Amino acid sequence: MKRLAIIALIFTLPLGYLAAQSGTKKATKKKTAAKPKPAPKKAAKEINWFKGNEDAFEDSVAKWKKPGIVYVYIDNGEACPAFYEKVLLDTDVINYVDSNFAACRVNLAYDSPHAMKFNIDDVPSIVLLDRKGHEMDVLTGYQDKKALRKFLKQGLKK
Repeated sequence: MKRLAIIALIFTLPLGYLAAQSGTKKATKKKTAAKPKPAPKKAAKEINWFKGNEDAFEDSVAKWKKPGIVYVYIDNGEACPAFYEKVLLDTDVINYVDSNFAACRVNLAYDSPHAMKFNIDDVPSIVLLDRKGHEMDVLTGYQDKKALRKFLKQGLKK
């Protein structure tokens, strides 16, 4: 019986000692509240492009009473992919276009009759439509964000 009591004492003493030590360590640690991370800004990944053909888009612009833009491009080459990636995928440009315009894109390789209707002679091009769906102006070639915004502002004035 004495042996069992001694064995129990041998095993419980170190456990009690360890428990007391861990309690003091916790008491000496200062807890700092974690700073909440700011929520990331939600932004569209791409302009909300009109789904449908060019003729339906022009009719829709008149119904929406918003100016419209038509982005005319080709897949190959250097200027169109660069303009798309560096300018049209910019968060500020996406938010500005989605807030103020109806937007449509036309691939010149597949839909040249609609692009030719606007007398496009170079790509990339942005065709600006008034609130009734009529062509106002065309911006041709690679442009930076500032030039694009300046061009688009004229559609909001009328």
